[in-house]
Amino acid sequence: MQYRVDYSPEFLRDLDEIWMYIYEEYQNPDSAERITDGIIDTTEILHTFPYSGQVVYLPGGMDSGYRMLVFENYVISYRVLQDVVQVARVVNSLQDYMRVLFPWLRRPNNYDEDE
Repeated sequence: MQYRVDYSPEFLRDLDEIWMYIYEEYQNPDSAERITDGIIDTTEILHTFPYSGQVVYLPGGMDSGYRMLVFENYVISYRVLQDVVQVARVVNSLQDYMRVLFPWLRRPNNYDEDE
């Protein structure tokens, strides 16, 4: 079975921002093209193997309904809905991808505000 792969507007915006960052920061359009093409190429597997990515679990171990693939240092998040794969976001692995994908998640309070 072939699955249709749809890219969210957020994913496309993320991809543009990655391209612009590499181009502007490193003055290297070839690298920007290689990275963004590699990200898209990585999603091609989803046409035939939509469940190949790792399951993304919420804190507490609950399945979020999302999966992720990795290309170099970029995390690609997606979900499978019947015969359609919705590619949601792509972020640098140094970013808190869980907060990008689930902005409503609260960070654990690692300090006492009264101190």
